[in-house]
Amino acid sequence: MKSNHKKIAKTFCKVLLALTSVVLLVFVGLIVYFKWFYSSTGIDAKSYYIKSLPLANDRFSEDFNEIATIVKDNYSLAQSKHLNLDSLCDSYIARVKDITSPKEYGEMLEEFFASLQVGHSYIYLKSYCTGTFPTVINDSILSASLTIL
Repeated sequence: MKSNHKKIAKTFCKVLLALTSVVLLVFVGLIVYFKWFYSSTGIDAKSYYIKSLPLANDRFSEDFNEIATIVKDNYSLAQSKHLNLDSLCDSYIARVKDITSPKEYGEMLEEFFASLQVGHSYIYLKSYCTGTFPTVINDSILSASLTIL
């Protein structure tokens, strides 16, 4: 009987050791994966207020042409959303020529990304906000405030 218990205990320990090894290998593999593919060697994104975009007026067209090229080359949902990216980009390229301020250019970029009809693409701009959320209760408007520390 005792040898039977010893065999079961040895088998249990071997299975437990194998499972622990597999979990450890998966954990190390995930760490290596995230360090390799999500390393900090990429471009750091900077956020600007819309009025202080660091572009001169004569660079708006060049900047938008670069954005349009990237969108045309990489936006895979355009066909399923029935968007003609060439005509959409051309209409915004025509609008860029009349823009005279960074604020107008930033607002046009926001419109362009909204016209792509995809929720996960947006222009990364700082915004002025108060952190309040108005709520209507019994015909009265109340404001709740959110404080993030």
